This record gives sequence, C-alpha cells and structure tokens, in this order.
Amino acid sequence: MRRLVAFGLAAAALAAAALVVLRTSLVAVPAKGPTVAEWREVAWPYLRDQFPAGKAYECAAEACGRPLRVTFRAKIGFCNCATGVSDDEELERIGDLHLVSDKSTAMSDGREIVVGQMKGRSRPYRAAGAPLVYSIAFNDRCDVIVATAAPLDAREGVEEVEPTVLSFLNSDTVVHWAERAIGF
Repeated sequence: MRRLVAFGLAAAALAAAALVVLRTSLVAVPAKGPTVAEWREVAWPYLRDQFPAGKAYECAAEACGRPLRVTFRAKIGFCNCATGVSDDEELERIGDLHLVSDKSTAMSDGREIVVGQMKGRSRPYRAAGAPLVYSIAFNDRCDVIVATAAPLDAREGVEEVEPTVLSFLNSDTVVHWAERAIGF
C-alpha cells in the first residue's frame, strides 16, 4: 500500500513538473524592448478639451520597430469607482481614442493589463488616419490614466506594438508621473 501511495505521489509530482515545463515553453518571451531613454518627450499633439493635457512620447523605428507615439493623461474622478476599467464599454467611455480619430473600429476584444500597481484594459482599434491605435486605461479607485498608442507611419500590418507600449507605461518615468497625477 505504501508503495502504491509513493508511486502515486511520484507520478503526480512528475506530471506537475511536466506541466510547468510545457506551460513555460509555450509562453512567448518578448524581445528586449527599447529603453526609456529611447522614448523622447514631445509636445501634446491634440486640441484641448475638458481634461488637462498630459504627456506625449515618441520612439523611433530603430528602437521600437516602427515609429510610435504614446500619449497619456489623468482623468481625476472619471472612472467607475466600484469596478474600475473592467470592461470594454468602460474603456470606450473614458478613453482618448476620439482624440486620434472620429471613426474607429475595434479589432478584437480588450484584455486586462497591469501598469505599476494599477489594473486596467487595452484594446486595439483601426482608426481613420491611423492603421492601428491602442486605447489603454488603468485606474486607482475613481481616478484613471488614459493612454493612446499609435504608429506614426501609415504602414499596414498589425505588428504587435502593445508589449513595447506596455513596457514603456510600466517604466519608472510613467508610473511615478501617474502616481503624482492621481495623488498616490
């Protein structure tokens, strides 16, 4: 009986180890992204509206694979305090996609993201005038940081720019700015 129990435990441990190895091998390891120094701050590119202008950064094609612009700003008290940015409808309500284009079509459902210690969503869109735009938002209680990310060239093709953008948004430069903007 002891041998049977020992054999069962050994088989379970071996199966768990195999699952970890298999799962690890299936996860794509992202390529090394650009450093924060390769992103340069530029002037806020959009017209003013009821919210203060935020920050805008650009990354050259040599560092990011294609030229990118990321803009982000705080919207204090504008997020659903109970659920945060937990679904695509909330992302569309609070996001800044309208600053990039009046007409856009979601390319897929959004997905959950984490920036610093804040949670939110990211969703890709096709927008008039830009082949690809990511609408991104993450919040702390009722306060939200909204971001847009778009290539600066008109090349078609959906290269995955989201990992590069999220890496930048998770940099100390952006996270510390966000914490100050929403009063951490």
